Amino acid sequence: MDDEAVTPIKFRVEPVDGADPAHVSVGERYWELAGYDRLGRALWRETASAIGKQSYVAAAVGVRAIVDDAHCDICGGALSLTSRAALEQLRKGQTVLCVDCDESLLENMARLTETKSQKAARQAAKARERLEREQEQQREKQRKRERAGAVARTQREIIVAHYAVQTEPDKAAPWLDIGPLAMFAFAVLTHAPTYGTFAPLETWDDLVHPDPEKNVERLGELCRADYLRIHPSTPPSAFEWENNDAGEAVELTTQFWPLRTAWYTPYGPDVATAHKDAIATLRDILTDGTNAHVLYEASVELIAAEARRYFTFQLDYVNLPAVPQPHRERLQMMIDKAAESLSLGQLYRLTWVASRRGATAARHNPRAPLAKMTTHAVNQLEQLIAEALTKDQSTLEHYRRDSRLALAPATRALFETLLHADPMTTVLEPDVEAPKSRQWPVTQPVIEGAFDGPLLCAVCDEPLDVGHAWLTVDKYAAIKRSVWEEEQEALIPTEPNAMQLVLELATEGPKPPVWKLVHNDCDDGEVAPFYFKLPQTRAQMLLAAAVVIDEKKAWIAATDFLSLLKEASTGTGRFAPTVTE
Repeated sequence: MDDEAVTPIKFRVEPVDGADPAHVSVGERYWELAGYDRLGRALWRETASAIGKQSYVAAAVGVRAIVDDAHCDICGGALSLTSRAALEQLRKGQTVLCVDCDESLLENMARLTETKSQKAARQAAKARERLEREQEQQREKQRKRERAGAVARTQREIIVAHYAVQTEPDKAAPWLDIGPLAMFAFAVLTHAPTYGTFAPLETWDDLVHPDPEKNVERLGELCRADYLRIHPSTPPSAFEWENNDAGEAVELTTQFWPLRTAWYTPYGPDVATAHKDAIATLRDILTDGTNAHVLYEASVELIAAEARRYFTFQLDYVNLPAVPQPHRERLQMMIDKAAESLSLGQLYRLTWVASRRGATAARHNPRAPLAKMTTHAVNQLEQLIAEALTKDQSTLEHYRRDSRLALAPATRALFETLLHADPMTTVLEPDVEAPKSRQWPVTQPVIEGAFDGPLLCAVCDEPLDVGHAWLTVDKYAAIKRSVWEEEQEALIPTEPNAMQLVLELATEGPKPPVWKLVHNDCDDGEVAPFYFKLPQTRAQMLLAAAVVIDEKKAWIAATDFLSLLKEASTGTGRFAPTVTE
């Protein structure tokens, strides 16, 4: 059965008073009907494109198509159709505006009917508006730049005031545990672009440690140990700032990004000298024969990190994604184990082969997820490492350096600077003679009949904790030169054999010369003298060495006494450690 016919919407066309006959003609052609279909849709005599471009505008200028039974949804007056599309919208029951309420149509009608002078005036006004808008935008940008500049200057002033350079020529650098941290500090200092203040590590050609996370972690440790200090040239972007009441980020917090920070070491007459002295000290410590096991541990860590970095580089080179998170711990464990026995060049070879096997599997299985092909490469590497560890390592091939991926400065510092060895072929042997504990008994005597009791403060009688603090002991303890209790005569050894003389006086004299040990907080300079015996145990020597080891104390003679203190503080010579289980 046929659908019932829909009653079409009727409209009438009236010319606009005073309109140009040409526009009236266009309007009549535009609204000329050929009829309606069964759904009530208008059928037009001519298409709009055949009449002309934007013919609906010319039609609105010349005539009005008015629907008597409808009203404008805006003004409520008689509805004059704006276009053929508006008639179709009205048929569908949608909201329709009249010609006088359609601002866009009115603007188009004005441009169509304006004279040349009106057009020029309109264009000039539009240009002025655009110029004013652009000028206002430029002024706003300038205001933002000025506010940002003021904030940056304030931040810079805060940084300079808070992190002013302070050298400490009479103070020894803090003690660093002999291990990865000392090795990292040595690498940072030796590969810094300049002596003294060195730029943020993120601006260097290469990060110091091959493991990116280690750079952030150990820079933070060196800062907390007060071994490196933040330099005032550090950019404000290296710090976390909080907004003040005005919304300006000028409140400095304790949070900062170590890789963006400029650093210096303060323990010297100037930062450049302190930098050089720190390098020399660390070199001496790391190359001490008693620290061979430390170099071995550092080599294992660096070789493993370099191998992981090279494996990631090769995966990317063959268009495979990085190792998925669930397999990263397994990858780290297998490479760490291999680094104990294999050279970096041998691990380069194994990682290269494993990555190529992963790429081959990807070509043979084009529909397989690439992440699974990376996992396949990890599995292959695990198999290759297991096979290599069961063979004679001397028969395994060593790959050369890859010029596309330079070795990290820490790796070069260890192998080339300290060991003078090829990092690609060198395999350090574990030091089986290394002590399992590097703690010396604090009562170990230096001479016969030495005092073996605990170290106590001469004022508060509380213990003086020595630990590993011979380089930082000056923070909480002071050693005063001794005087005769009655005659107040200073005992300043000056003779070549002064050490023996002092020891004889300490053990045989009726009023032996002694050293006074106190906490800094306890020593106010007014307390009655209460003296501790001359340093005769290793613990006492360490405390004395903290003050005199730099040979800058004029009241200590450069005699065997100083040599003895140096041996005690460095664990060498007469104070070489013994293995303790």
